[in-house]
Amino acid sequence: MEIDDKLQNLYTMRFDGELSRKNAMWRVLISSFFQQYVKESDTVLDIGGGYCEFINNIKCCKKYVVDLNEDILKFANPDVQPFNSRLSEIASLLESSIDVVFLSNFLEHLRSK
Repeated sequence: MEIDDKLQNLYTMRFDGELSRKNAMWRVLISSFFQQYVKESDTVLDIGGGYCEFINNIKCCKKYVVDLNEDILKFANPDVQPFNSRLSEIASLLESSIDVVFLSNFLEHLRSK
């Protein structure tokens, strides 16, 4: 089984039927905590954005999300630029244009420290 298939199976089993509740939770987290660190004029990159709960709900000028899971292409709002690739593949594109980087539930997927 390829890594893409494994990721797809993982996401389908973990989050099927929970997306509306997760989005509601993220709206509260953003409005009560995260938004204070992000200006409306900022450009934000969400690494490993999954179902785009954070990037869809944060208020900012420009939004990017990158994830190996192709579902980001379905779930990213129209104001979000999704990249279904490895971060290293788009690093030069984003090199000097990001004000805020966000990642959640990502580091535990790395192969080593």
